[in-house]
Amino acid sequence: MDRRMGRPLNEAADVGDEATPAPVGGLTIYIGDLVTTASDRAVLEAATGTLHDAEMPAVLLANFDIGRQIDLVVATEQQVLLVEAKGNRTPVRGQANSAADWAARTGTGRWASFRSPVRQADEARLALRDRLAVFLRSSAPYFPGAVIFAPQVPQGSEVPAGDFKVRIGDLTDLCTWVTQGNGSSGVSLAQWRAFAADLGLRRVSGIAAACDGNLNAAETLVDTYLNTFRATYQTKADELISIPCEGASGIETSLGFAEAVAAGDSIALIGRSGCGKTLAACRSGILAVGCH
Repeated sequence: MDRRMGRPLNEAADVGDEATPAPVGGLTIYIGDLVTTASDRAVLEAATGTLHDAEMPAVLLANFDIGRQIDLVVATEQQVLLVEAKGNRTPVRGQANSAADWAARTGTGRWASFRSPVRQADEARLALRDRLAVFLRSSAPYFPGAVIFAPQVPQGSEVPAGDFKVRIGDLTDLCTWVTQGNGSSGVSLAQWRAFAADLGLRRVSGIAAACDGNLNAAETLVDTYLNTFRATYQTKADELISIPCEGASGIETSLGFAEAVAAGDSIALIGRSGCGKTLAACRSGILAVGCH
């Protein structure tokens, strides 16, 4: 059992760092609103599943608005990819030129124009970069976008492969792209998690909570309780100082007791009035909440 306390519970770190750890497996999903569109869910599932199988830590931001609607952002330690999801079932045609409209074939065989998804992805990635730079209070790196047809580009379509700014592909391509990169993305995963919080996005436990209204509501209720718990007991938890204790091996101080309880140990704390039992209990609770 690790008895180290780390930094104080209320101490701020560098811009973008945050105290809440990433879930087991290293994947963190944040949403602005429920992911209800089939194509949006498909890209989220594909990216998450691929990263999980590859054991690659990542932050995924889904279905949020920063003045432009963004379907998905996949941030790993090596790269960042903004995804524009499309669920077309009839053939489409278009150019990599983001300014030109695309067209989709209708049921009558005619072609109906629609706004270029390449343009949507390009404008979204630039808007996200600008918003990220404001948050970081420094310049943010450029990163590519991707137009992803889910599950695949409709048969009979005439679409290019895209370019270095915006790629065009299907779910198979997405699964390849999210695991690429051999350098640094320029923004840490801790900064992405803090950026998500700054945008007001909510962390969810997984795909189901991102897409299911009932489960999402239940998680929101739990989050509300935990936030209220922190607001109620954080101050008392921070008042606890290291006091010698006698008891189980490895628990020589009140801080060690708090860590052990937060880690799941069942321990009876006995002492006279005013010895710090209440503060130790508060510290244990805050540490446990921090592991949520």
